[in-house]
Amino acid sequence: MKDSHITKTRNRLHQKAKILISDPKFQEEIKSLRKKWKISECGFVSDVENQKWHNWICEASDEFIDGNRKAEAEVENMLIKLKDWLGKEKANKEFNNRVPINDFHRDLKNLVSKYRLPINWLESVKRYLIFNNIESMMIPGNVSIVSGVGERGALMLEINADTTLEDIKFMWPMVMAEQKRLPDKSKKFQPAPKLDIDKRAFELKNLGHKMAEISDIITNEFGLEDYTYKEASESVKRHKKRLGSLQA
Repeated sequence: MKDSHITKTRNRLHQKAKILISDPKFQEEIKSLRKKWKISECGFVSDVENQKWHNWICEASDEFIDGNRKAEAEVENMLIKLKDWLGKEKANKEFNNRVPINDFHRDLKNLVSKYRLPINWLESVKRYLIFNNIESMMIPGNVSIVSGVGERGALMLEINADTTLEDIKFMWPMVMAEQKRLPDKSKKFQPAPKLDIDKRAFELKNLGHKMAEISDIITNEFGLEDYTYKEASESVKRHKKRLGSLQA
């Protein structure tokens, strides 16, 4: 079952990639980007060439920042004096967009968006642009587990338009394994059938009532036949434990 699902998913994604790269318009986009970004017309044939290109675009980005830093600072200072905070934010964004490596990634994002591909295909399209080989694309699955979401480090499932219920079921054991690593893994909430009674007993205890008094008060308030002081004590302990489980 596991192997068959992996094979079926891989074949489905591979076919989608085949259709994409068979589109003449997509190939024109790829050709144009390779020319713009000094990538070989037929892509690179080795990781060594790719690394050289990566070094080049990083150096070009550093040179751009260093060469324009003074002018950018002057614009920023002028906008600060004018208290034009929106203008300052816009100028910073435009400057960052012009940095070569950011401009390159924006071109990739635009291409992915234009062909309505999942955002997690960004790296795959980049690898095709660079290597011109469908086997180098390393196409991601239809379900991704994103960890460390928010302040509490929650998990999030990232799905796309092609995701099926079968895809999610296949990933679920991995989701459960990641769930066990969550900071609050030992604090999974359990139903509390006597919550109202326990909560009231805890409140009465904090007001200074003795267990026998708590027993009488709750018996009357909740219409119980026999709520002993021992049960009152257990109620207080249970609610105190619940409150403790909420703390980090």
